[in-house]
Amino acid sequence: MWSRHDRIEPDSISVRGVVLAKGPGVRQAARMRKPVLITVGAIVALMGVIFMFQGLGVIGGSAMTGSTLWAILGPIIALAGIVLVVVGLRRKS
Repeated sequence: MWSRHDRIEPDSISVRGVVLAKGPGVRQAARMRKPVLITVGAIVALMGVIFMFQGLGVIGGSAMTGSTLWAILGPIIALAGIVLVVVGLRRKS
């Protein structure tokens, strides 16, 4: 286990001086999180919008059509996706 007193190396991730992960692939994995967060966030946001429109009856052909539950959950899911995109865009590469 690493402690605060360990030297923080370039190939490590630390929070407030505590090393969380070490190794040559750590920085590469951290760089990959940004596009993954943006992509997953965009997909989640799109699905939330689709769920909302199904719940409102705009898009038909499923058991979700006309359901108040999905009319309410859709925008909440879309908002969660937007939050993921914003976190991905703000993350340092």
